[in-house]
Amino acid sequence: MKTLFIYRATRFSPNSAEKDRLIIEAVVQEVRQSREDVMMITEEEIVEQGVLPDADVIFSMARSAEALEIIGRKRARVINSLKGVELCGNRLALTRIMREQNIP
Repeated sequence: MKTLFIYRATRFSPNSAEKDRLIIEAVVQEVRQSREDVMMITEEEIVEQGVLPDADVIFSMARSAEALEIIGRKRARVINSLKGVELCGNRLALTRIMREQNIP
């Protein structure tokens, strides 16, 4: 099973880039214990190349609309769903959903 990890672009977390890197690398270390085929790519590389490597599972920290669109073309299981990421970037939609779910 091929597993792809996507680093978040630093422009989306300029004050937390190092924390983001450490989080995804800790997850990579854990996954490598049970899977041999693990790849890592940056969000910037995805946008530059316009395509993703083949993967069965994608762990994504990507946030840009361009990267999300490219990820969405793949027929892979995506951890950190594209819809969830899109909603986090839309505060009005997120607030509405939280209110509907009685979340303060």
